[in-house]
Amino acid sequence: MSSRREWLLAAGLSALVAGLTLVPYAVANAMPQPGMEFAGLLINPMDGFSYLAKMRQGAEGEWLFRLPYAPDPGPGVLLFQYHMMLGHLSRLLGLSLLSTYHGARVASSFIMYLSGFLLFSRLLPIPRARWSAFLVTLAGSGLGWVGFLFGRMPSDLTIPESIPFFSCLANAHFPLATALVLGTATTILAGPRNAALGTAMAFVLGFLLGAVQPFAVIGLALALALWLLWEASVHEGGFRKALAGHPGVRARVLVFFGLGGGIWVAYDYWILRSHPVLAAWTAQNQTLSPPIIDYLFGYAVILVPGMIAIFRARSYRSPEGRLMLAWAVAGALLLYAPVAFQRRLALGLFYPLAALAALGIVSVAGCRRRVAMILMVVILAGLPSNLLAAAAGPVQVGRGDPLLVVDSSDLDAYRWMETHVEGGPIVLAGPTTGNRLPAYADVRVLYGHPFETPNADLARADVEAAFSGNMPLGEALTWLEKNGVQYVFYGPLERGLGSPPWLAELTEIYRRDRTVIYRVDAP
Repeated sequence: MSSRREWLLAAGLSALVAGLTLVPYAVANAMPQPGMEFAGLLINPMDGFSYLAKMRQGAEGEWLFRLPYAPDPGPGVLLFQYHMMLGHLSRLLGLSLLSTYHGARVASSFIMYLSGFLLFSRLLPIPRARWSAFLVTLAGSGLGWVGFLFGRMPSDLTIPESIPFFSCLANAHFPLATALVLGTATTILAGPRNAALGTAMAFVLGFLLGAVQPFAVIGLALALALWLLWEASVHEGGFRKALAGHPGVRARVLVFFGLGGGIWVAYDYWILRSHPVLAAWTAQNQTLSPPIIDYLFGYAVILVPGMIAIFRARSYRSPEGRLMLAWAVAGALLLYAPVAFQRRLALGLFYPLAALAALGIVSVAGCRRRVAMILMVVILAGLPSNLLAAAAGPVQVGRGDPLLVVDSSDLDAYRWMETHVEGGPIVLAGPTTGNRLPAYADVRVLYGHPFETPNADLARADVEAAFSGNMPLGEALTWLEKNGVQYVFYGPLERGLGSPPWLAELTEIYRRDRTVIYRVDAP
């Protein structure tokens, strides 16, 4: 086990790296062109604003989630409880949603890294090995930057779940979910020491993980089940005696983890298929894995020493080594499982691979100096991918990417709607504006997200056609009435879609510079 000094050092490094994830956001905040402002999100901002929209519902006192990107959201459901909770916390602390979100992101990142050190302390009794694994997870990545030079976008540049530092940059729930995964693996590994406490902790961790990221419950449970079957098969005395030994105790702890997380998995499976609106969302929510070559680039730096751990260090000889191997193999296979959320199952996979890589490094290097040299090569080889992931957003902010920046007049209009519009009216806005508005005000939009808006492609086409100016006046007014539109947001992004003549028939209620808000009066 690690000493108190090691824990203090690990905590300090975890806090440092978690804090460093704020730097790209601070840089981006200084990059916008005159008249523009940084929107506050760098990685997958469309999803980011959907998280803020969920938090806003919590800030208004809600616990039942209603989809704001659908004209008719249907009944409220117990989904996205983590984001709803953050919204409640935002209200209690008197902080903005964005500040609360980034605070949670940094705090979760710190917890994730420290949870990783805890797991490595259990898996790797040799200090050089556990510190090698920990340092790789703090700053390591893959060779995606090499693939990028050849026109590819490997997993370490496109799938935040696959790389610890990238997860910390991306959002608040990936690092928290990873921390819960790591905590569960540690709990089950230590299960025989205190089975009663282990089962209780596993149930709680499973319940929390199911609430934050239910996909991860499935992936981790299958990986740990494979490990325990392996343990039972090599147990002295055979499978039957294994049930009374450590594998059996760990299996019972795993069952309680499955029960805790299974509550949410079962509920999500049922509600996402039976709810009339969320079922349409589920059908569109396809997050499939890229070609395997992109994963090979993404994990290349740790795969090579990991293979050395298997064939030279023979990691499969110990229960801890078999856990790393079973987790890595199961995780890799699940990336291409016949499910719609394949890439989501990359969450946490870096950690067993990093542990194997550390074993490989130590077995080859031997002395501490050589370990440090090889470790430096491994970290530096992957560091450009993390730097590229961190720098891409601020660069795009400087270039005026409309997904990352917002016109100052639009932002003022969002804030005006926050205080002057209530009751969840339907707003017609362009695709990018429609994605952002529900994060600022109690509104619904005709289109705002490629997954969360039902029949998204058709809804987006209708919105763009309405703003194009090609729709006859009478037809346009009838279309607005049919869709229940009560307000129309017309800012710089909407002007880029067209100049519809039907705007003259509406009542102007707000104007600043190039941003106008209209009210659609009943005929």
